[in-house]
Amino acid sequence: LVKPFPPRPRVFFSHSEQFLNERQSGLNAYWDSLSKAVPGAHSFEGKEIKTVRSQLYKFLEVDEHMSRFRRRKDEERRLRAVSAADKKLQEQRRELTKLRKKKAQTTREKMGVAEDWKLERLYNSPEIQAIKNVVVFVSMCPASTMIRKHTMSLVNLFRALNIKFETKDVSSDRKSREYMLENSTAANKRLTPQVFKGGKFLAQWPQIQDIHEEGKLVSFLLSAAAATGK
Repeated sequence: LVKPFPPRPRVFFSHSEQFLNERQSGLNAYWDSLSKAVPGAHSFEGKEIKTVRSQLYKFLEVDEHMSRFRRRKDEERRLRAVSAADKKLQEQRRELTKLRKKKAQTTREKMGVAEDWKLERLYNSPEIQAIKNVVVFVSMCPASTMIRKHTMSLVNLFRALNIKFETKDVSSDRKSREYMLENSTAANKRLTPQVFKGGKFLAQWPQIQDIHEEGKLVSFLLSAAAATGK
């Protein structure tokens, strides 16, 4: 017996997955029963039934509807994955912010600064005002990106701490370059930036960074000023 042909849906969208599976199963059962019920000794009749079946499926837009349904499901999965990735990224950013705050608190404790400190107090402190005659030798045409980053970090640090300093470009000023090479005691005399105080070499950026992280940068510059007498 030929199975009943499933009714055509009124609309091609917004169907549940269960409905689509049941309709597909009904169509398969109908065509299988029809291919068995049609008499004929030639095998080409079965091929013709399959051709008519594919044409009817195309007419009913079953395959297209299923592809749209799959695309919509894939898009929903992709959006869920993107949402999960965004949540994970936000959690990582919150953890990074917590670590930065904790590190800043540790740095304040090392420097002996209270948590409710004001930047104006540090700017106008007598220790900062006593630091003078600081010269930073830089190169406006550095040989590498690392030197450029070190220079920007040193300049930004001194500006943030309100330390008055003078910059000299060794790439364009020959006298400044010769002065730096003659008076520098660094392992690599050609490497910039270099900090001088009262005409004497103090340190390069890696040493300045280490001293600042220990909370001793201001005292280091003051001791250098007392040693040079300027």
